[in-house]
Amino acid sequence: MPKTEKPAPPPRYAEGLRRHNAGDREGALAFFAELVRSFPGDAPAHYFHGLVLFRLGRFTEAVAPLRRSVELFPGEDAFVKLALAQGQTGDLPACLETLEEAARRLPASAEVRAYLGTTLRSLDRVEEALGAYGAALERDPDHVPALWGLGLALGMRDRHGEGMAALRRAIELDPAFPPPHFHLGVLAFAAGDPGETRRQEALLRTLAPSYAGRLILLLEGKLP
Repeated sequence: MPKTEKPAPPPRYAEGLRRHNAGDREGALAFFAELVRSFPGDAPAHYFHGLVLFRLGRFTEAVAPLRRSVELFPGEDAFVKLALAQGQTGDLPACLETLEEAARRLPASAEVRAYLGTTLRSLDRVEEALGAYGAALERDPDHVPALWGLGLALGMRDRHGEGMAALRRAIELDPAFPPPHFHLGVLAFAAGDPGETRRQEALLRTLAPSYAGRLILLLEGKLP
């Protein structure tokens, strides 16, 4: 589908967004804090309030306004930011619960299911993660984070060929995104194909030198 420009935000939020975009995040925070006091039933106001807190790294404080936002309206990014904020505070059970709720309330969202897969994978619930990534790709076959996560999860089950295929597809769709290159190199090495690892290392020298360095260490036997 052709991409369309996002509509301009309603005037109610414009001043807060102007401050945020100008780098005045504290000013934006004050604006949206006042806005939610004036309009307590305004889901976007709570979302923007939580979003500014999130971007300031104040994750614990961001949880309440983001939670209020999704209670009022199930916005995809509000759910994702809420889950990420909970994860940043170390509350992975709450993060998982939020993403499971989001998946129920947003049945068409590939993004939510990709994040759900990644959270399940981080909890070593790999089979469930595979299911979540599969559900994301049913909704959007070209969802790069879901393909990347699927490749990692398949690798964790020693399904190297399938994992490499998913990572190659992610690279085909977004060749400038470094992580699939790195993990393709790792899976190729595990599958006995150091030549592919060297190819990905060469590509990463420009894309992400730190990833390239880690592949060199892997090839030299200096990483487990």
